[in-house]
Amino acid sequence: MDFTKIKSSDGTASSTYDLRRELWLLTYASNSCKLVHELCNFTCSGSCQEGDTIYTGIINAIYVSYGRPFHWCRNVGRLTEIDIPPECIPLHKEIIHLRDKLYAHKDLEGYQVESEIFNTVRAVVHGGRISMISNELIPRGPKISSIREHVRILVGHFDNKAISLLNSLRGAGWPSDGEYILNMNAFSDDIFIPTPESEATALVKKMAEQTNSADAKGRAAD
Repeated sequence: MDFTKIKSSDGTASSTYDLRRELWLLTYASNSCKLVHELCNFTCSGSCQEGDTIYTGIINAIYVSYGRPFHWCRNVGRLTEIDIPPECIPLHKEIIHLRDKLYAHKDLEGYQVESEIFNTVRAVVHGGRISMISNELIPRGPKISSIREHVRILVGHFDNKAISLLNSLRGAGWPSDGEYILNMNAFSDDIFIPTPESEATALVKKMAEQTNSADAKGRAAD
């Protein structure tokens, strides 16, 4: 994990600031991988077909969303290969490489797979009419399934690391039930800042209540 450097002239950062930055990146990474997993599910469900414009858009979203936490997040940092399980590194490198070469950016030299060069702009002339197109590399079902399993593993990995980190930060004055923003002020010792409850928190509470109710009914039946 790489962190953005703090200017020495700004003062001395809090002893918990790097831990908070790590928690921020882990949460960002987990949410990004969850989004990729849902996009892969949609693609594999047959709801859209290869060749559809929306299929191409979803493929781009998969690669771009995956790469977000591994590229510099301003004033925070980025995750690196050392932050993922060793067995995930080969596919990770492939996804990031294609993200940088094809999906988030377009390199002039193109990208060759077997005999075809992708990422090129071409002129198609038919009946004397000329049309300009660019060809895209579109991964097929098996590759999308591999990416789906890859991010499923990473979600568990990032969430477990975040829980461990929260446990290490836990101490006196730990906040009560409610909603808080992770404090990203480098020179403050506060971990969280109170904020009004959002719809997301209300939904989490409702789901927790439903789960607790179902567990209670199950115990009563036993």
